[in-house]
Amino acid sequence: YPDEDLADLSEAETAAELSAVKAELDALADSHRYGRAVSEGVRTVLVGRTNTGKSSLLNLLLGFERALVSDEAGTTRDVVSAPAVVCGIPLLLADTAGLRAGAGEVERAGIEQLEQAELVLAVFDLSQPLTDEDYALADRIRALGKAAQTIAVFNKLDLAAQAAPPALFETQVCLSARTGAGREALENAVGALYGGLEPDMDSVVTSARQAAALRRASEALDGALCALGDGAPDASGTELDAAIAALGELDGRSVSEAVVAEIFSRFCVGK
Repeated sequence: YPDEDLADLSEAETAAELSAVKAELDALADSHRYGRAVSEGVRTVLVGRTNTGKSSLLNLLLGFERALVSDEAGTTRDVVSAPAVVCGIPLLLADTAGLRAGAGEVERAGIEQLEQAELVLAVFDLSQPLTDEDYALADRIRALGKAAQTIAVFNKLDLAAQAAPPALFETQVCLSARTGAGREALENAVGALYGGLEPDMDSVVTSARQAAALRRASEALDGALCALGDGAPDASGTELDAAIAALGELDGRSVSEAVVAEIFSRFCVGK
């Protein structure tokens, strides 16, 4: 557009500008993990076989008795959820029924919680040797690809019959949920896994829809950069249009009917 008196950018300059924009979009999209943690809490599930002390651990982390504790195996008969802050990190804790063979509806609910969890506290009984169910749980966690985000919590340190627990996961702690001994070690382990969550930027994204729009825009910029490198500026322009459209969804300038329907499905619109 000659009347706008805009200077031409070389392909190298254009590529550098697009790369810088892409880096900003990627950083903002990555902030969704922190934004979701702040708004909802890191989804944390306590799993283990019956009577390993999961409910006692939940109460210890909360600082009050939220779950019923009993020596009787299988006391927890539903998923008990509660928010907590551990080492400055907001967690949404879910205490599940003990996992055992022939799982019923309650146990299956616990398995679903495990599949959806971002942080897993796998609780084992340090006062007795590990059982086949314990090893099966560890195998399930690894099969789900969650080993790196799992902390093996060897409970009942005050009744410990073992000198040292076997190595199941990279991160392991020993504690007594009854006395509180070892709580600091668990908090430090959580902090080591999630302490670097806060992004080094002023703005964060809390919506999964917005994060998805940012990632689509970033992918379109990738396509634009590839097209520039291949000497196809027209194809690059098409990818830039796609990136702009994705950003339009982000700030509301251009949204499809499907996006509008999704947004309003989350609100109760009164008269």
